Amino acid sequence: MMTVIVLTATVILLFREEWRIYAAGGFCLIYFIGAICSFLWLKSRLKQGALPFSESINELKKDREWLQPK
Repeated sequence: MMTVIVLTATVILLFREEWRIYAAGGFCLIYFIGAICSFLWLKSRLKQGALPFSESINELKKDREWLQPK
């Protein structure tokens, strides 16, 4: 993370003073688009995949059924 911050600051400081705000805005836009893409990717992965610990949950359901009095 520090590398990204230092690299961003270095690139922004390489621009002339009147263009620095545009460079900073460009980086903000790039990072914002990256965050949106990451969020959408994670959301789709959570919808596709199985629930975490699904096998353990199934085993606990079997145990509960077995322990129920008949």
